[in-house]
Amino acid sequence: MEVLSVKMIGKYDYIKTKNYVEEELFNLKILGTRLMCLLPPDAGRQINLLDKVSASYGKSSKQEKFVEKKDYIEREIEKELEKHGDSLALLTDEETVLLKEEFIYQNNIVQIEEKYGWSIDKIKHLRKSYMIKFALSKGEYFESWYWRIVMIIKLFIGLLIGLFLLFVFSCCKVASDSDKYMEEYKDEKEFNK
Repeated sequence: MEVLSVKMIGKYDYIKTKNYVEEELFNLKILGTRLMCLLPPDAGRQINLLDKVSASYGKSSKQEKFVEKKDYIEREIEKELEKHGDSLALLTDEETVLLKEEFIYQNNIVQIEEKYGWSIDKIKHLRKSYMIKFALSKGEYFESWYWRIVMIIKLFIGLLIGLFLLFVFSCCKVASDSDKYMEEYKDEKEFNK
């Protein structure tokens, strides 16, 4: 499925859709936060000789524990992605990448722009597109009030045009009938003379 057009995106209430999607993918965001906050052992500090000696006597090293935690979180992320597999299958490759960047890797719009070379407008468009597709795939439909008003106005204009045409048709019918009546009246008048 392709990226939704601006016109199609405008048909939906993006704020409500975004809130729904963020709620649905909240567990994914939590797992992503845990993954991004997981630091390798001794990150940001020097390893001294005492740490090396004490670590060598433990049942498992800090590195092994780190790898186990990271693997566990990555498996949980995969489970969460599989849970939404049908919805994610509707997304384009770019939309899927953006979803993962935002929910798993916790990157903001500027970081994504630098990493992929996409414009901010493209990122915003892709975000709106994937959020609307995701919500629709879950059976949620948040129509924009703007589009409802536009549809009501179009319906009202159509009704007015229909009434106007009915009025014109009625006038033409009355005029046509009166012409026939007048011709019959003239013929009768001439016949009676």
